Amino acid sequence: VVWISDAAAGKKSMSMDDLTALSSSGENEELLHHAKDIAPAKRDAKWKAMVEKAAIASLESIDVEGEPWRAAIEPEGLAKEFPHLRTSRAFMDKRAEVGLKSFPRCYQHSWSGASCNDRLIAFVKGDKGNVKLAVLAGDIMVREQFPYIAIRAYRIAVLDFKGAASACGESELKRSVAAAFDANLPEDEAITKDAKKVKAACDA
Repeated sequence: VVWISDAAAGKKSMSMDDLTALSSSGENEELLHHAKDIAPAKRDAKWKAMVEKAAIASLESIDVEGEPWRAAIEPEGLAKEFPHLRTSRAFMDKRAEVGLKSFPRCYQHSWSGASCNDRLIAFVKGDKGNVKLAVLAGDIMVREQFPYIAIRAYRIAVLDFKGAASACGESELKRSVAAAFDANLPEDEAITKDAKKVKAACDA
């Protein structure tokens, strides 16, 4: 989803007063559509706050069951269109909540799930340091794939995001590690290596 402003399309643009009016009346989609009518040099704290509020409201309006495509696309679309949103914990938490709900549907419509795995890992990496998100992603992978595949997400939680203290006690993480060792995968397989690293970090 890309919000192309009228200004970018060569049409009459809105002012900050116009955006303020839209924000006050809760017309969030129109505000997001016109947010970039404001020149970059004038996108101050007030502008950022209005965009943040509208973006969160937009995600809250998604019917995940009825609009799975929107749940999958919009969180990342907003974050890419308005990069400052990635510094908003409120927005990123809503992104995680809505985005994660879309992935079971991805797996249901995928033959192998490989592309869903890659998308889910990229989604997790888009919120650096969010250990909870990485763990929840791993839990989804345990349910939807062979449990050892989830090592890809748990490795991020424990090692990349340095979340051993909160992640290592998770039952699904332990199940995934055990499954990786039981699968007798080649020693040079990335999952085998990562499973050993995760176990070592959790045992430390």
